[in-house]
This record gives sequence, structure tokens and C-alpha cells, in this order.
Amino acid sequence: VCQKIFYKECSNSGGKVMKQTETTNVIATLYPNPANYNLKINYTMNQSGIVSLQVYNMNGTMLENKTITHEQSGAFVQNFETSNLSNGIYIMRIIKNNEIQNIRFAIVK
Repeated sequence: VCQKIFYKECSNSGGKVMKQTETTNVIATLYPNPANYNLKINYTMNQSGIVSLQVYNMNGTMLENKTITHEQSGAFVQNFETSNLSNGIYIMRIIKNNEIQNIRFAIVK
């Protein structure tokens, strides 16, 4: 089965994907996962710009939105408080200079 999220073109022969034309770039990492009260988000900025950190529940409702402006390039670790989130599974959407990555994470207290 070909998923349009990851593949622009693909064919199926015996259940195997024959051609992958688009990949997902890793622009950030989260830890710890599962988390209890804080998440750390690691990312690198190749130039100055804006990073948006958005948290969604599994119904697609945005629960948190944090925007950070970086005046210079470099590696960054951003702490993200999760104490107001209940136990469960969430999606962190990271938008960095027009790049988007969605990371699933869990809260266990």
C-alpha cells in the first residue's frame, strides 16, 4: 500500500514498494519520550529564523503553540513544559524556516 504522505509515485509488486521519490527530513528530535513534565527539543538553525512548536491531540486539536525567534544560526535545545497535558499520545509539529516535521510523543505521569 502506498501512502501519499511519504510517496509521490509508487508501484506495488508483491506488497513491496518499488520506487520512493520523496523522503521525510528529520529537522528536530524530542526526548525523553515518553515524557512526564518536560520535553526537550533539539534542532539546528542554518540561518536566523523562526521556529514554531505546536502540540496537537489525537483528534487534531491544537493545544499549545510556541514561537521562538532566533537571531543567529546554531544548535539549540528548547525546553517544552508538558505539565498541563494529561496522560496520552500527542503530536509535536515543528515548523522551522518552512520545513515541517511531526513527531508523536507520549505523556506518562
